[in-house]
Amino acid sequence: MKHSFESYGLYAISALVTYCVRIKVQMKDVVDMECLRKAVNIATRRFPYFMVKLSIDEDGGYTFEPNTNDIAVLKTSSKNPAFGTKAVGCHFLYVDCEGKTIYFNISHALAGGKGIDPWFMACIYQYVVEKYGVHPNAPAILKPESPLLPGETDEPTIEMTDGSLPYPIERFKNRKSLLKDYLKSIFNPFVRSNEYFEIEFNQKDIMRLAKGNDSSVLSLFCIFMFKTMLKVFPNENQFVGESIHNPASDLGIPHSYKNVLSQVLLNYKKSMKDWDMEKLGTVTRGSLLLQIDPLFSRNFIRREIQFYEEIDKISGLKGKKKYAKKYSSISGSDSFHGTYSISYSGYHDWGEIADYVDSFYVIVDGHQMLEISAIKDKIFCSFMQVIRTDKYINAFKKVLEENGIPYKIQGPFKKNLVKHQIACK
Repeated sequence: MKHSFESYGLYAISALVTYCVRIKVQMKDVVDMECLRKAVNIATRRFPYFMVKLSIDEDGGYTFEPNTNDIAVLKTSSKNPAFGTKAVGCHFLYVDCEGKTIYFNISHALAGGKGIDPWFMACIYQYVVEKYGVHPNAPAILKPESPLLPGETDEPTIEMTDGSLPYPIERFKNRKSLLKDYLKSIFNPFVRSNEYFEIEFNQKDIMRLAKGNDSSVLSLFCIFMFKTMLKVFPNENQFVGESIHNPASDLGIPHSYKNVLSQVLLNYKKSMKDWDMEKLGTVTRGSLLLQIDPLFSRNFIRREIQFYEEIDKISGLKGKKKYAKKYSSISGSDSFHGTYSISYSGYHDWGEIADYVDSFYVIVDGHQMLEISAIKDKIFCSFMQVIRTDKYINAFKKVLEENGIPYKIQGPFKKNLVKHQIACK
């Protein structure tokens, strides 16, 4: 590959794929904007690979170059400036805030969740240092003086995927698709509304049900969404849950910040609707474990690298974008997505920094997409959709209630995801 591993996703950006991550962190106190600006610019320099701007090389390829401009910290507005503009110093990340809330905006062209989480947590840590004049005990959080981890900037190579096998998984062509909802979001302004709900759980309630039914947090929410879809579409026969796995450790680069992800697909039939939670949990966990086996997950990365190498062979930006939109695993004509999607970033060890934070939610593209995160004794779920409707969220709430899961819910809120502008203007 000629360019940064994750930058190739930029070629396939569309109206439905912003390729952006927006993280909402609710602090316990009102945010001091000057302390935040200082903290963000101190902390981000610990991650030099994020201090970049984008250009187009002589062959039409997207290329990141060093960028010494300060990271922008802005007042939150209804329309945030695009990445790559002068308003944000030509960067592909920036921060906005209002009241007690801080939003961290970052392009997926810089990293995936594994690379993004250390950055925004480092910023929060440094903000606490700047505002309160203390140094909380948070050993898991990278500090401004922390050296780069071994292999932190390494990226996958085709040689790392040797010995991989194509996963013999059915393509589930008959699964329920929500394509009509996406089309409504594009062509019908009366229902278009990229929005999300914030749902808070006590971790003990989720873990009690998960442990008692051979489930993990991820598999439990996959089951919840299967049951949700059954309520919304009682006459459909097949639903597919989609998730992701980071196989960086299997590739020998466990500390890499790169956006290294493989796809996981979970098949559910209407005939499973009367199965008990333990049986559903066993089947779901088994399917998850099989698909994250290195033999199979490495094959997904192998195909991604081969796709990127084909883009490199094409001359001119227009041709590269045309090829990417046709063959991208994200949005290409041959891409495959489930009825719903779930991403669980796992438990975040904030140490004493957690005492300054009330909640955090991850906001991304997607319809019937759940982003789940955890801190201290809480689990937070962003429930995302692209059209204005309450049929899905009402069904989801009903499923939670049927399973004895208490929750708090707010929303819907606008996603307010940031768009990209390639040439800095």
